[in-house]
Amino acid sequence: MKKRSDKEKSICTFLFFIGLLITVIGSVPMFILKGESIIPVLDQLDEEVVSYYLISKHLFEGIKIYPELMGGVAREAILPSSELTVLFYRLLAPIDAFLVNLLFVSVTAYVGMYLWMGFLTKRPLISFFTACIFAYVPFMSVYGLCSAGVPLVAWAFCRLASDDRTGKTNIVSFLCIILYAAASPLPMSGYVVAGIVLVTGIVMMIPVVKKKAGLHKGLGAYFFGLILLTAVYAIFNLELIAQLFAANGNVSHRSEYVRTSYPLIPMFLATIVDGEGTALSYHECILIEALTLLAIIVVLRLVKKYKSNKESKLFVGLFAATIAIAFLVALFRAEFMIRFMSFFGGFMASFHMERFSVLYPALWYTVLGLVANVFYAAFKDKKVIRYATVLLFIPNACVILMNSYFKENTMEFFREDSTAFSWNDFYSPEEFGEVAGYIRDEEGLGQSEYRVGCLGIDPAVAILNGFYTIDGYSDNYSLEYKHRFRQAIAPELEKSEYNKQYFDNWGNRCYLFSSEYYGNQILTKYMNPYFEDLDFDTEALKDLDMKYLLSAGCIGNAEEKGWKLVKVFDKYEWTYTVYLYEIM
Repeated sequence: MKKRSDKEKSICTFLFFIGLLITVIGSVPMFILKGESIIPVLDQLDEEVVSYYLISKHLFEGIKIYPELMGGVAREAILPSSELTVLFYRLLAPIDAFLVNLLFVSVTAYVGMYLWMGFLTKRPLISFFTACIFAYVPFMSVYGLCSAGVPLVAWAFCRLASDDRTGKTNIVSFLCIILYAAASPLPMSGYVVAGIVLVTGIVMMIPVVKKKAGLHKGLGAYFFGLILLTAVYAIFNLELIAQLFAANGNVSHRSEYVRTSYPLIPMFLATIVDGEGTALSYHECILIEALTLLAIIVVLRLVKKYKSNKESKLFVGLFAATIAIAFLVALFRAEFMIRFMSFFGGFMASFHMERFSVLYPALWYTVLGLVANVFYAAFKDKKVIRYATVLLFIPNACVILMNSYFKENTMEFFREDSTAFSWNDFYSPEEFGEVAGYIRDEEGLGQSEYRVGCLGIDPAVAILNGFYTIDGYSDNYSLEYKHRFRQAIAPELEKSEYNKQYFDNWGNRCYLFSSEYYGNQILTKYMNPYFEDLDFDTEALKDLDMKYLLSAGCIGNAEEKGWKLVKVFDKYEWTYTVYLYEIM
């Protein structure tokens, strides 16, 4: 491999640090705003933040039951997505931990993509633009390096497999692998990454492939990296792994999962265009550019005006892999596949094989870099190359910027009357502090001495404010508790087929659902919520040890149910109007 000159190394170093500065600047508005930062609630503030909060709170206590959630749940019910992130929450206040983790994820995304594109293209300018845009993708940072760290771990394994590696690069690669495993969830991305690395390693062992790839020094370091990845995941997920082989009679609510199926072709096309779930990549412009380049290559090949080179082969290969991932995601959501997996029951019935989608952001932005790389190689004039490369990145940069945390939070400095939902708006610490203070002062009860239920208010809000709840979110609590909780809300569930299916077929959200509102709505004071005919089983609620109900609206038939309205908490600047009911 041709070594870079001192000038090329200087340019590469300069671009790297400029990009790193740009990445850090993306988080500055949120660090200034802190609790007023605009953060998406779904899957983050209403779920994972609670897990980190509780795990970090009890980190060194050795307890097996977390008493704050759902009347007390087993530790394995809220395992963290990123073990490393737990340390942030242990050392810092929740909002500070969230912001530090977000910065960590963004910086890792940038560094990983810069190294990965440098490995693939050897062109610093392409690495710079691709990495800067990738760093601004609005990753759900509560999942750690799940998607954001894929380029870093890909670079690490490719470096271990390459013949020009040194002892130093081996150590750096091993550290990157450890970092990824320590800061990403095994159930979401771990088995996908490990599986791909294993299959790729087996393919590279085939003599013909090994010779063509120039892997003369063997793949020992590569497979040691795989062992290291697996070992770190195993160490951090011993409880989760133990559950798969346990025979202790504790049945998870997952055993009642009913998976939703989707038509294969529409799902395949939707995944290609829009991405999937927690791994949104906003890649529409990349798709258009990639399809355009592919069409150009095909036409030029047909008229024999273009000869394939390593740049175009690499682009076509990665683009094909990206399309294949979309097909796998759609395949494992197809009705016949879900029926096949459900036939085996248990773990197989609830296992999400479609998690390949976590690779999507990394794959699409790799494709973006490779599109630019093909054009870069096609031109001879250096100025034309630079201008063409920049033009290719501009549409993607604009799309990502418009959807980034940076844009949304920067706008907060210029809005006179913002309606955006911030961290403080969601958790409303001052308001719920007053609720807790009132119960303490008037009833003489500390928060650990009673249980609350939440109606129209996410249980995560109560938990982050120190309350102990009968409800909450968990993807692995006991089936016995689900049935007990269902008894309490059964009369109300029967009024809404949607809520009934939502709870019975999934049940991760063990919430007090009202048939008068759709699903798990967050009912702020501006929605003027009112519950006219709420039909919960009072005795079943008492069996769950619920003493108080925190309701987002007035309950018209509360007196009929034997619930006493204790006090209404409301101020102009607060998000909710909290009606505090005592279950008599």
